[in-house]
Amino acid sequence: MNTAALHTMNSPVSCYKLPTFKGWLALSNSRNSETKNLIIHEAHYVISSNMESVILLSETLQMECENNRIKDDISMHIRLAIVEALNNIVEHAFKSNGNKEIDVYITFFEKNIRIRLTDNGLPNHNGVRPVDQTNFSREDAMSIPDGGYGLSIIHQIMDRVDYKRKNNINIMTMEKFL
Repeated sequence: MNTAALHTMNSPVSCYKLPTFKGWLALSNSRNSETKNLIIHEAHYVISSNMESVILLSETLQMECENNRIKDDISMHIRLAIVEALNNIVEHAFKSNGNKEIDVYITFFEKNIRIRLTDNGLPNHNGVRPVDQTNFSREDAMSIPDGGYGLSIIHQIMDRVDYKRKNNINIMTMEKFL
């Protein structure tokens, strides 16, 4: 990981990595313990709730994908989904207040990648999946609409998306199969 791209939490723009214990993140959020899906790598980042920090995390995620030999098309979808999700948190959950924190848990499994985002902002309209109002090509980034379609994009490009609110914490989990 290129630590030069990361800033300290004292900066208004920040993205820092916390140590993880092998398997803890995956086990704490596993869906089916009977399925053997080995953990390859996992990371926990904390970012400030502003667009600059979202960009830093996106660049860091790109490096994580490259280090874990993820195909470029899958990496692109993961980055797009995480940027859309984080933008929604910054804009809607925190109302663009850049002094809040967002936890980002990334687990690279043998068969999939799981991303879990947690924040203590406003709830996401009860986690209802948006009406499919998009008409764009996954391969043509210029065809993606400008606003109001983030959740639809996430649901279209990720294989699994789950949202829940527990103890005033928003928890969004996204998975992409390899």
